[in-house]
Amino acid sequence: AKAGEGSKVEIAEDGTLVVNGQRKAIYGTFRDPSDDWRQFEGVRQAGFNLTHSYHFSNKFPKFDKPSVQDRFIRDAREYLDLAHANKVGVFMHLPKQAVTEGQVDAIARVVEALKDKPALWLWYIYDEPDVQEMDACQKVYQRIKEVDPDHPVLLVDQRADTLDIAGRACDIIAIDKYTVPYGFHYITDLTEKTRSKNPDKPIWMIHGAHAVQNLH
Repeated sequence: AKAGEGSKVEIAEDGTLVVNGQRKAIYGTFRDPSDDWRQFEGVRQAGFNLTHSYHFSNKFPKFDKPSVQDRFIRDAREYLDLAHANKVGVFMHLPKQAVTEGQVDAIARVVEALKDKPALWLWYIYDEPDVQEMDACQKVYQRIKEVDPDHPVLLVDQRADTLDIAGRACDIIAIDKYTVPYGFHYITDLTEKTRSKNPDKPIWMIHGAHAVQNLH
């Protein structure tokens, strides 16, 4: 897709992500090692094809203000254009505070402004919500799907008490646990439990690590 054309992303019956008609094997990372949201060199060198930046989830409080929404949209459009230039897809993180406060109109404005970007593959609605936050996620999810039916919504979860309701707030559930290698068994177990509660949802596994010294 060319810049401005947008992308159409679907989930095949076997759970595979299909971007503009092409099936994708996902090799995702949470950010470039530089931790600079404008930098993609490390992502590309490592062979990842999907990424995101915490800049967009954490740096925009008071999201009910139009000026803050404008700044988010400006940064996000730049980010998505840079990702497209680097041939990397994005799971676009939404502002955390806006989601927990259920600011559906503000989020709808963001979705409308960004959905034409070809690097956009997924909306990343929230990271590890508790039961109360899951209710807000569900409302936001419903609004996203109204505005943009062409991009699935991803939710990252690791809580056993939200397994029954996680699927109501997303199209894809991703299970994470820190750190490697200690999280492998936990993620495998929770993935199977999550799948049994949400048989119609793809379940992704995210293996996370902190600094290298934490792996010894």
